[in-house]
Amino acid sequence: MKRLVLTALLLVLALPGCSWIQSWGDDELEPGDPVPLVEFTPTLSTREVWSARVGDGIGRHRTQLKPVIREGTLYAADYKGLVVALDAATGARRWEVKTEQRFSGGPGVQGDSIYLGTQDGDVIAYDASSGAARWTAKVSSEVLAAPVAQDGIVVVRSIDGRVFGLDATSGARRWIYDHSVPLLTLRGNSRPLIHAGRVFIGYDGGEVVALNLSDGTLVWEQAVVSTEGRSELERLADIDGQIVYVASDLIVSSYKNRLASLAADSGRLLWFK
Repeated sequence: MKRLVLTALLLVLALPGCSWIQSWGDDELEPGDPVPLVEFTPTLSTREVWSARVGDGIGRHRTQLKPVIREGTLYAADYKGLVVALDAATGARRWEVKTEQRFSGGPGVQGDSIYLGTQDGDVIAYDASSGAARWTAKVSSEVLAAPVAQDGIVVVRSIDGRVFGLDATSGARRWIYDHSVPLLTLRGNSRPLIHAGRVFIGYDGGEVVALNLSDGTLVWEQAVVSTEGRSELERLADIDGQIVYVASDLIVSSYKNRLASLAADSGRLLWFK
């Protein structure tokens, strides 16, 4: 069943008079005013090394297609089904594959395979050296976060809250974890993080969960963001930013500008601001 995910940006544009829409940490700004630029002295200079066209990007679909570099090769895809591999040093095309897929999440790269998710809930594995398709697996809904693989398991998050563990060789389903999501969410999902045999997922309701990579069982769940509010809009609490592992802790950011640190082994909240 497809779930209607409304984009908070559109709601903000539709409600220009809401007094609570303010820039970070500056109560004197009028709602909708941009944050003033900070003057600084540049310490680094940049120059363009190369440029290459890799299709039509994300279009108007607000997908999460981001290039990724592994071992000197840059992999990219567009929403119309193009997958390309470029030399990361020169931009020279190594291979290109045009498919009929509508890509929405990825690519993810592990070993000699790259993984992409589609708007139709498919996950496809491609040979990283040639672009040849290896397998296709079906999940429950659109995939916006890049699939992540480790220890022979590809972890896929779909927009309906489910997380799938797929066999990296065949695409066969190894396990599934189900988690509810609010009626109203931002369009986007954070990429799963795998570390030390566990999978960490940020959810639209402001929770972070830890799963066992081997079988998908729940290790712990911790609420990070409050979902209080008089309306669905005020209760938005999406954790769509990438979870980062630092010195045995998880650093988590959310839509409500909340930054928190959790103990990776237990989920205990260490600090927040």
